[in-house]
Amino acid sequence: MMRLAKTVLALILLAIVFCGCSQQAEKLPAIKVDFMHYNISGTHLLKINSAKAVYINLSEAPEKIYEQFNVPFPGIHVFAYTSKGVTPVTWVPINTEGDNITAYIGFKSPEDVPKKGEVLIVVVDAVNRIGKSYATDSTRITWNPK
Repeated sequence: MMRLAKTVLALILLAIVFCGCSQQAEKLPAIKVDFMHYNISGTHLLKINSAKAVYINLSEAPEKIYEQFNVPFPGIHVFAYTSKGVTPVTWVPINTEGDNITAYIGFKSPEDVPKKGEVLIVVVDAVNRIGKSYATDSTRITWNPK
């Protein structure tokens, strides 16, 4: 009888572990922005390579997003204009350079997520310590996450 109880307990624990591991990770709506940035002798080169609506894992979300009035300077500011206003800003350090820099733009709440088919303007802006733009680029995307 004791052996049967241990077997049943082991099966229950195994089922709990299996169920916990097989749950899908929470997905968040975001805008994935791939861009290029270089600072060559004080001249900033900035270009958006691609931008698209996506669902990301919670672990991929920016550690911190900023309101427009509270973004650190200097930096590379990544944000979008929607029908509901401006998204929070994702900040990237100004000394980040390369051909394939990726940043994700998030939303404050589910109510702020665009409706399917909405056109957004995505902006990447490298700014100095007082907020003056070194270089900027923008593109339009249609909200249709995959």
